[in-house]
Amino acid sequence: MRDPRLILLSTVALSAAAFVSIPGALLALGWWLIATPRRLPHDRWRPALGLVVFPLATAALATLSGGDGLSYLLRLSAILLVASWAYSERKGGELLDVGSWALGNGAGFELGLVGEMAVQSLDVLDRDLSMLLLALRQKSGRVTFRALIPALAILVRRELDRARDLGDVLAVRGYRYGGSLCPRFDRGPWDVPAAVLAVGIALAALVP
Repeated sequence: MRDPRLILLSTVALSAAAFVSIPGALLALGWWLIATPRRLPHDRWRPALGLVVFPLATAALATLSGGDGLSYLLRLSAILLVASWAYSERKGGELLDVGSWALGNGAGFELGLVGEMAVQSLDVLDRDLSMLLLALRQKSGRVTFRALIPALAILVRRELDRARDLGDVLAVRGYRYGGSLCPRFDRGPWDVPAAVLAVGIALAALVP
């Protein structure tokens, strides 16, 4: 899919379907298998590992506490897989385009700008984490939990400082609220059928 509006619609619809029931989660997984390329860049092994470890850990905790671990595993796996696909399809500026298209050049532009800044912060944090782990390995040969905690605190503090500095730059340049943007969207031949199928899955899961 190439149209970010339909990607967002499909992501929300499939996440809702997976959240409410196991059949909805299975249908969302089926959609993910059929409609997405399921590719993963070679340098994205940590997010891929998280897609496996986090649902398993949550399911294990739910089972130990007397809950339905299998249900948690299926539903959370479907939500994370769809979300990871949407994130991998993202291109710079798309959140700003979608926000301006949906809500106009006032609130839409503002929300889109905040979304773009948040996603860029995640990208920067991921690169900083890679460099941090490399530095810890070079220093001690291995990464220990005791050394990782203060290092992660430094990363978080650095990202907060970066967000503040970026806000200061926008203020100095005269930014106050909203902006003018005329977005254009590209649409692939299968974008609409895939989005319609995703909405249909959501309706089937949500409507009793």
